[in-house]
Amino acid sequence: MAKLYWILFFLLSGILACDSPTPRVQQGEVVTIFSNALNATDRQLFTAFERSSGVKVNIIIDTGEQIIERLAQQQQDSVIADLILLEGITYFQKAKQVGLLDTLSQGSIVNAIPEHLRDRNLQWIGLGYSANAIAYLRDSVDTLQVRSYADLSNPEWRGKTGWGTQNKNIYLSQLASMLADQGAEAEQWISGLSANLLDSAHYRSPAHFSVTDSTAWLALTNTADYIKNLSEGKRFQSAGLLFSPPAIYLHLTGVGILDEAPHPAQARALLNYLFSRDIVTQYTRLHFLYPTRPDIDPPPSLRNLGLVNADSSSQSNIARYTEEAENLFNRYGW
Repeated sequence: MAKLYWILFFLLSGILACDSPTPRVQQGEVVTIFSNALNATDRQLFTAFERSSGVKVNIIIDTGEQIIERLAQQQQDSVIADLILLEGITYFQKAKQVGLLDTLSQGSIVNAIPEHLRDRNLQWIGLGYSANAIAYLRDSVDTLQVRSYADLSNPEWRGKTGWGTQNKNIYLSQLASMLADQGAEAEQWISGLSANLLDSAHYRSPAHFSVTDSTAWLALTNTADYIKNLSEGKRFQSAGLLFSPPAIYLHLTGVGILDEAPHPAQARALLNYLFSRDIVTQYTRLHFLYPTRPDIDPPPSLRNLGLVNADSSSQSNIARYTEEAENLFNRYGW
């Protein structure tokens, strides 16, 4: 009977790997996660992991740029990371280029994520994503005039287009997607969009975009920023949202394990935990993201936006264009 019990235990453990309690690892250890996609209120997400594993989670919050810089000189840093949770494939690409990421084992967690939402070399996997969209001033813009991302660069919108988010990295992922999809046409697009931005230098800063005071009629934004600002009552109160056909470009948040992680077993345990049904549901709800796990529904806040036909292009391939996208942004003075 005892032998049968253990056989059943291991079978069930394998079947429920994605959603089972975190297995206990060595007590008294600390696993450190660097992130630009967590905030102070996310601390609660890790309580169950710490309780079930006996491992403390040390969260270091910084900008994506600072995190990459710290990772590149880990041995000189006072805190060495085990795992990264980052918003923006730009940063994962940079981490890959300097050989900072470990290869994840093929298994139930990795296989649960669609292939186009993970690195082709399995050095990172997507956790959630926002969808890039066009915010428009309802009283000023006829939606028949604006149907796609390309329309934002039309000369008729000169001096009427603004930034829709403070996060420049969203624009980098947008442009990288366009470079992968359209090639040279992407540069024509950013050239036209740059010319259309409000003339005042004051309004060329993302922090000052507003559709409530008519400083801009149109802006490229994304679903997470749109919902967040609506919920906080800050911006977009008079704005509608348009999705560009045929497929909507994405802005991905993902997870990777560092190649020289001091606590690799704990890092793998934490990664498994982060992709469990309960945590993916909680995290995407808190950050207004679509989950990468296809068996989990989007948060209620996003369902009201309607069906999103998300781009199914390989995010790993798009990541290869992020450096070119950054160069174009610099060329056009953004």
